[in-house]
Amino acid sequence: MQTGEYKAQENEKEITVIKWKDKREVLLLSTKHLAKFVKTTNKRGQEKCKPQIVVDYNKTKGAIDLSDQMTAYSSPLRKSLRWYQKLGFELILNTAMVNALISIYAY
Repeated sequence: MQTGEYKAQENEKEITVIKWKDKREVLLLSTKHLAKFVKTTNKRGQEKCKPQIVVDYNKTKGAIDLSDQMTAYSSPLRKSLRWYQKLGFELILNTAMVNALISIYAY
């Protein structure tokens, strides 16, 4: 595939699969988007067509990255715990703490 080319397929259950070539081949799977492309401009002012799935992902990925970063700062895990206890602590303590902190700053 050349840069900018794509192959897309949708089924009757509205699941869309797109294979798109940018710098590398990108495989996309979505139940929300169709095989729709939008024009965007990069930092140099050049226009480029990107799938709507990629544009929406790039808009919203920052929140997840921030949450993961904040979770990594304070880990309550101990070396003596079994794997399922570590998972429980991770889910309950770290995720709850980050979500509470985000909800405080959101309002």
